[in-house]
Amino acid sequence: MIRQFELVELVKAYDQGADEAALNGAYVFAMKAHGAQKRASGDPYFSHPLEVAGILTETYGIEHPWWQMAGIVLLGPVWLFLVLAAWLRDGTGFGRTMEKLDVWLRMLLVLGIPASVAYASATERLQDTPWIAGKLMILAAIILFGLIMRLRFQGFFAGAASLVADGPSADVDRRMSASLRRARPFWLAIWLLLLAAALMGVVKPGDVESVPAAAVAKYPSDSRVTDPSVATRIVLAP
Repeated sequence: MIRQFELVELVKAYDQGADEAALNGAYVFAMKAHGAQKRASGDPYFSHPLEVAGILTETYGIEHPWWQMAGIVLLGPVWLFLVLAAWLRDGTGFGRTMEKLDVWLRMLLVLGIPASVAYASATERLQDTPWIAGKLMILAAIILFGLIMRLRFQGFFAGAASLVADGPSADVDRRMSASLRRARPFWLAIWLLLLAAALMGVVKPGDVESVPAAAVAKYPSDSRVTDPSVATRIVLAP
């Protein structure tokens, strides 16, 4: 099991401001609460929440400045508003303005995401999780292909308008079919990219499955105590 002071160091390796007294108190409280409880394997039950706590020390994100976090949080609601407003007010001046803003936002993301990935890679912020860079690049590609599909679908929408206004004709059918053929490779590519992103999130290629480097350097894996009596003596030590 992870020793008491070892768990504290694991946490403080990524959060220097962590309350050491609170961490020690939680460790002691959990051990006293579970007492002599045993797991089905015969191991002390306390080993389970302790190992979970150790796992959680490894689950830490990438720090962002406040303005970047604000942009990340607001991106979804703002983008959703633009899309819904353009659709609900279609054909009006306001709807056309929202549609233009939506296109500009998508173009900004297509350019901004690769730039952000390049910066993060250059500064080694994604060194332990390079698969995140891959997923972000896939997102940029999906947005780009979506924009291209809009252009390829213009003939289809124009043909649909002619169909409503003038009725069916061989020329309208031909234009609509051609438009669908030009768009097909891109929507197929989008589905394949979505599957690739999902697979990448599961496999996490290149992911470093380890605790923060500072903690690893100080406490190698073979230093963990497996004898509960040793852990108990450490917990109750003054």
